[in-house]
Amino acid sequence: MLPIPRTVTYFVLAQLALTMSLEAAHADRIADGRKYYLQYCAACHGQNADGQGPTARALKEQPADLRTLWVKFGRPLPTAQVAAYIDGRKYVAAHGSREMPVWGERFYDIWEAKQEGAPDLTDRIRMIVDYLNTIQVKPGPMADRPTAVSSPASSPKPAAP
Repeated sequence: MLPIPRTVTYFVLAQLALTMSLEAAHADRIADGRKYYLQYCAACHGQNADGQGPTARALKEQPADLRTLWVKFGRPLPTAQVAAYIDGRKYVAAHGSREMPVWGERFYDIWEAKQEGAPDLTDRIRMIVDYLNTIQVKPGPMADRPTAVSSPASSPKPAAP
């Protein structure tokens, strides 16, 4: 067996450390996304994102089950499209009057109050979408089990509803 040069060993170790660091950073983003989801979305959409939040019964329209967004949008969820619903840029006719608060304005208020820059606010919304990606489930009786998020190339797009 041929000896492995030190440079190759160092390169492999560096790659492993980088991969572990990126995975830890991604896990932190998911945890932060869940924190922001619970802060801004759970009252209507529920702690489990099933549309059964404590204020859901008081609304004219039932909040969406956010665990099945992949049926409409595919996997992984398209961040820009989902963010447009979160921040209020996308109007949904079925909502009638806006029952869901326009979080874009709410996030702007946070920015103003804390003097944070716009990228931080955009990042909060992206973290919420990252979190939503991790909780997608198959509709139906298995709806309480998250599905693995796969790349668009490996997952077929569902038929349009």
